[in-house]
Formats: sequence, C-alpha cells, structure tokens
Amino acid sequence: MQFQCPTCGRKLTVDDSQAGRKGRCPQCSQMVTVPKVSPRDVELLDLSGPAAPAPPAESDQTDGAYARLSSAFGGRLARPEEIPERKLPWFIDIFLYPLNRAGLMTLLVCVGVPLLLQAVTKFFGILTMVFVPAMVFWVLLLVLFWGSVVVFLLYMNWYVCECIRDSARGQTRAADTIGETPGLAEMIGQAIYMVASVVATFGPAIIYYAETRRADAILWVLCGAAGFVLPMALLGVAMYEDVRGLNPIRLVGSTLKTLPQYMIRAPFCYLLCALIPAAIYYMLKLWIIGHALMLAAYYVWLVLAHQLGRFFYKNDETLNWDV
Repeated sequence: MQFQCPTCGRKLTVDDSQAGRKGRCPQCSQMVTVPKVSPRDVELLDLSGPAAPAPPAESDQTDGAYARLSSAFGGRLARPEEIPERKLPWFIDIFLYPLNRAGLMTLLVCVGVPLLLQAVTKFFGILTMVFVPAMVFWVLLLVLFWGSVVVFLLYMNWYVCECIRDSARGQTRAADTIGETPGLAEMIGQAIYMVASVVATFGPAIIYYAETRRADAILWVLCGAAGFVLPMALLGVAMYEDVRGLNPIRLVGSTLKTLPQYMIRAPFCYLLCALIPAAIYYMLKLWIIGHALMLAAYYVWLVLAHQLGRFFYKNDETLNWDV
C-alpha cells in the first residue's frame, strides 16, 4: 500500500502485510504508523494510478484482493524488510556485529582521522623547536585535533543510536548509514539524551554523595543499581528519541519483566564507561595507546548497541513500549 508521512508528506510504499506496524520515515526520520487499509479503502488513499473497484467485504484477504491492490499501485508494492538469520551461535555472532562494510568504515574514520591529525600535530610541535613561526600551525592543528575527537564522538553516539534502532528491527550487522548525514544539531540532541540517561540513572548516587560526602556501602549499592538500569535507559532514549524513554516506572518495570534476558547487557556498559575515559587520558600521554583504547571503546559501544536493539526485537511484546 502507499500512504503519506503525516510529518513531511513523503509518499511511502509498503507491503500490505505491514498494516498497523510502526516504522521510521526515511526523509524526516519521524515514527509513522502504517494505516490498516483494506482493498475497498484504496480509493481513499493518495494513489498515482486509478483506484481499484471495491470488492465484497469477505474477499479482503484473498489473493484476488491482493492482486487488485497491487494493480492500484501500478504493481509496485515493497517487500517487507528481510530479517537475516545468524550463521554462528549468538554468543559469538554478537561480537562480529561491527565487522561489515558500514561498521568498519565508521570505526576507521572515527579513529583514523583523529589519529592522523594528532600525528601531524606532534610533527609541528617538534618543528616549533627549530622554527618558532610554525607554532601558529601547531596551535591550529591542536584545536582541529580535539575538535575532531569531539565531533567524531558525537557522530559515533548518533551512529550507535541508529544501530540500536536497526538491530531492533532484527538486523544482525552494523547499520548502513552511508546515505545519511546527520547535522551537528541532531548529533548534539542525541548526545544530550544519552547524557540525560546517565544523569537520570546515577542521579540518586550523585545526590547521596553530594549530601554525605561518604563513599560507603550505600553509595556503591546506588551506583551498582544505576549501572544495572543504565542499558535499559539507553535503549529507552534511543527508541523514543525523547526523554520519555527515561520514565522510571517503565524502566524499572521493563527491567524486572525481562530480567533473565537483560542481565547480559550490563557488563558492556561498565566496560564502556572504563574504556572511553581511559582512551582520552592516554591520548594526552601515549597517543597510540589512547587511540587503540578509543577503537576498543567504539567497538564495545557497537556490540552494546546491537545487544540492546536485539533485546528489544526479542522482547517487543513483553516490553510493550509502543514505539
């Protein structure tokens, strides 16, 4: 069937078996619901061809009804997105998630460009010792290097959210976003949601420490609980693309309802929280080690994204988030 996005007006074509399901508009990226349309409702849609005559009600689900609907769209009905099957056991395959063309290109660019810029910056730093005017280029390159680290960190955060949503549709390899170029405002907005999820989950521990100034057992219990709920919070803001994903009642309830399936995700968050600060620290001292740690952090980030999206895909009905 063919219908229009209510936000941007783009004409969308889907298989009629997708009626009632939700998806994302490829133009404006807003969530839309495929209307539940029967063949006799075709004449109400905005079609490029002549409307098909309305068949009797009892034949809505027959092959003839489908053929008439296909004819009304000029024979152009999109096939449902193919859901791939894993060729390896899941506990091995999840670690291969970033190893496709799109994932490797993203990792190469996000780590390779800052690495190259830092190498050039170090060269000009040495050059300034014998040629003082070169300090101007050294300062510019230093600013460019740290600016690239920030920009690619923002881009990686955006790409991770795309991978979560792509995995939530059943995909088993990193999302192909070659044709999509997010703006700086979009990347910053997505980063704000992610930071908000960290602040919201660790908020009780932060408040407790600010009031008591004690690193006691209560603080560690609060931090442990926050770290355990954090993956669910990240999934929430990625799927809703809004702070509605941080509804505490939904987060706690969803965690408890899916506890056995959920428990494997938390360790990836702890590993990620350790790798990224360590990578930035070592970029200042042992730059190659720092970039190697950043590569490892990005890799873990993509594996975590896949795990969260796959978790949603497997437990969609139990979560019942209506996203």
